[in-house]
Amino acid sequence: MTEQIIKARLEELPDDLKKEALDYIEFLLQKYGRQEKQGNFRFDWECGLSE
Repeated sequence: MTEQIIKARLEELPDDLKKEALDYIEFLLQKYGRQEKQGNFRFDWECGLSE
């Protein structure tokens, strides 16, 4: 339901504001959407440069 509302509102925007909305979505994904991945640091590279 929420996605349909977002899509409908997005269609109402002029092209220059669609670009601004996309920039804001990317900002939100960086700030909140990908935050979980930061805690999953792996050490599979450990000793990879020892040679």
